[in-house]
Amino acid sequence: MRAVRLEPTTVTEPIEGFGTARARQSARLSAQAADEIIEMADGLKVGSHVTAGQVLIRINHTEYRQVLTRAESLLAAAEAELGLLDVEEANLGQLLAPARRTRLQAARADHQAAVAIAKLDLERCVIRAPFDGRVAIGTTCTLSTPAVANVTWQGRAKRISPAADKLTHTFELFVEVDNTEHPRELVPGFFTHARIQGPTPQNVLVVPRGSIQQEHVYVYQDGEARRRQVQIARHLSDQAVVTGVNPGDRVITSNLDALYEGLHVRIDMAQVNK
Repeated sequence: MRAVRLEPTTVTEPIEGFGTARARQSARLSAQAADEIIEMADGLKVGSHVTAGQVLIRINHTEYRQVLTRAESLLAAAEAELGLLDVEEANLGQLLAPARRTRLQAARADHQAAVAIAKLDLERCVIRAPFDGRVAIGTTCTLSTPAVANVTWQGRAKRISPAADKLTHTFELFVEVDNTEHPRELVPGFFTHARIQGPTPQNVLVVPRGSIQQEHVYVYQDGEARRRQVQIARHLSDQAVVTGVNPGDRVITSNLDALYEGLHVRIDMAQVNK
C-alpha cells in the first residue's frame, strides 16, 4: 500500500475563473452548484467587511440533500448486511459466501463514493468567505488564453460586481490589462483564464482529497490501519488542508475500499511522499 507522510507546510490557495477579454477585461468566478440563489449576504459590495466562514451566497440545496440522504441510506444498508455476514461467519467459524462478501464490499465502496460526491455537491451550495478581510481592489491577476500558448498577461482587479448574477450564480471581477506593458497584446474576444493568489496558510497539514472517506482517513500505525476523523479546513484542487491528524502521520492513499480499523497492512516505505 502507498502512504504520504504529513509534514507542516505552507500552501497557496489560488482563486481561478474564466471570462472573455473585452475593452474592459473581465474574469468570472463561478459557483459549482446549479440552482436558484435563495440567500445573499446583506450589504455584500466592494469594500465591505467579510469574516472567515461567513455565508455570502446560499443556493437551493433541496435536491442535493435528497441525493445525499438516499446515498447514506444505501451505504448504511450495505454496511448492515456486511455486519450480519460477519456475525454469521464468527458464529460458525468459517467463511460462508466469499462471492457475496465481495459483492457487498464493492457495493459499499460505490455507496461511499456516492456519499462523498453528494456531500461535495451539498457543500458547493454554500459560498463562504475563506478568510477575514475586505473585497479587494488592486489585486494582481494573471491571465492566459488557449489561443496563445505559453503567454500570460498581468492585470489588476479594478472592481467587483456588487450583486451575483441570478442565472449563472457568479460575481464578475473586472480586470484591467495595460497592453503597452506586454510584448503581445491581449486581443478583445479572447477566452481567458484568470488566476489570483489567494490566502497563504502556514504550518498546515495537507492530504490528498481522495484519501478522505466520509470525513475520515486511515493512518498507518504499528503495522495496522487506524481510522482518524478529520476536519477539512479548505480544499486545494486535489488536496485538502485538514485537522485531526499529526505531523509525521502516514496517511494511507491506496486500497481505501479494503481498509478497516485494525487491519494489518504493509506500507511501501520507498514510495512514501514520492
